[in-house]
Amino acid sequence: MERYMDVMDKTLKLSETCLEAIAHIKAQLNEGQFEETSSLMSNVVEGFYHLEQALPDLLKQLPANNLEQLVQQLQQSLERVVTAYEQAKPGQVQEKLQFSLQPAFLALHRELEVVLRPYTLS
Repeated sequence: MERYMDVMDKTLKLSETCLEAIAHIKAQLNEGQFEETSSLMSNVVEGFYHLEQALPDLLKQLPANNLEQLVQQLQQSLERVVTAYEQAKPGQVQEKLQFSLQPAFLALHRELEVVLRPYTLS
């Protein structure tokens, strides 16, 4: 497990950063700055991609958890938000972000904290 410590730590930090970015996007959308949020959303998608790539190796080493299910839910939420961006529908982006993406990412982050944090504290 020792060799995965750095990956675990970076995964937790990346998850936190993505959550902060989502909160910032939400605030910008509330201010009517739709166009300004698309590049930050691209960063969130890229961050999630990197999280997703790191998890398979980690999952083999970890006790039973809900990470795979939460990743799938988050994938679906991201797809819906990206579709709304592609259709240039700020209202739908805001709705899907608030009621789907942010809660899904928060659930994944919490599960990552429960599953990975004990290893990073030792």
